[in-house]
Amino acid sequence: AAEVAAAEQAAVARGVTAAPGSASQARTGPDTVREQTTPGAAEEAVPAPAPALAGQQSGSSAGATAQVPEAVSAGLSFKLPPPLPHGKTSGAMLERSGLGKRRLLLAQCDSMPPSMEREVWSLDDYDILKELSTGYASYVYQATCRKSGLPVALKVYRMKKLSDLSRYQVYREISIHASLSHPNIIHMYSAFQEGSVLVLVQEFAAGGDMYSFLQKHLGCLTEELAVGVVLKPLLDALVYCHARGVVHRDIKLENILLTPDRIVKLGDFGLAVNLCEERAVTRAGTLDYMAPEVLRCPPKLFPEENKHQPGLAYGAGADTWSIGVLAYELVMGSPPFPPTTQLAAAAKLREQPPKLPVLASAACRDFVAVTLRKAPAARPSMAQLAEMPWITEHAAGVPQRPV
Repeated sequence: AAEVAAAEQAAVARGVTAAPGSASQARTGPDTVREQTTPGAAEEAVPAPAPALAGQQSGSSAGATAQVPEAVSAGLSFKLPPPLPHGKTSGAMLERSGLGKRRLLLAQCDSMPPSMEREVWSLDDYDILKELSTGYASYVYQATCRKSGLPVALKVYRMKKLSDLSRYQVYREISIHASLSHPNIIHMYSAFQEGSVLVLVQEFAAGGDMYSFLQKHLGCLTEELAVGVVLKPLLDALVYCHARGVVHRDIKLENILLTPDRIVKLGDFGLAVNLCEERAVTRAGTLDYMAPEVLRCPPKLFPEENKHQPGLAYGAGADTWSIGVLAYELVMGSPPFPPTTQLAAAAKLREQPPKLPVLASAACRDFVAVTLRKAPAARPSMAQLAEMPWITEHAAGVPQRPV
């Protein structure tokens, strides 16, 4: 039987991710809280991006854009994210079923197989095979598209149960994920709303997640496999994301997924933020992987909190820190900092550099050391990490799939 497909498709207990309805569970405890934000509150709107970054962003969409339909934005007390990408449609599509349900296409991506193309989108068009996870207002299913016969993962939200903040996060996830197309990123195929139900149709990663994989393989990998199978393709995906202003903010084993051919893909963009559109000033992610600058940010409970504190803003260096934690964990089988459920304790641990693995190679220790520098500006970019000796030496000649 196919294993759980995505981090949001996984049922492994670990750190709480901030995406509404995420299926990933906390391994560190309740202090790892989900992001609570609206524009102008947790993620404060920022001026127009720098020309270079803006230019990259304009070319990153999966296709043409269309205005967010009125049916989506009705009744929300905040400004929605930028217009949603539409890869193969000229605009939003609105239909009514025989039962009077309003059906609205939110995104249709170029990565969607042509055999999935349809005029009207409905949850009834999928055979549900397995419930992978459930939350207060969401479900994740393994399913088969009846029209194409292809496997998919369906992330289903009950919108009436979501707060305004959570609804904003869902629409932002669609906007960001639908704009990305990379061989090492889980494909989003489409997103549609049917009545009060919103559905994300995504690639199903039948190989499961890396956390589950490690549990079945002695808990860690050799340096050669850690780099060639996991880190090199993951760095490629993040170089692509960061060039478009997208910071993932929840890099961890559970969000690294495997296809049936054991190709590594990055999944779950429920916490991702586009720095071209908004400033990241919120504590968000999974405690074991949070950088010091993320830990010092407060969670958002009310719209006006920290609105006028741009000094809290952080950037892509938060992902670099998470990569360092991940690299250490892949090789050593445990995080570099002792697990804790107390934010204060976690912050104190990060005041001192981690003990580097003595059994690891010097190149591995160098990689971990530079990624876990306390000052964000002192950490290399993803592109620079990809050129470090530990990556280039082990990536060459190693198949990017577990054996």
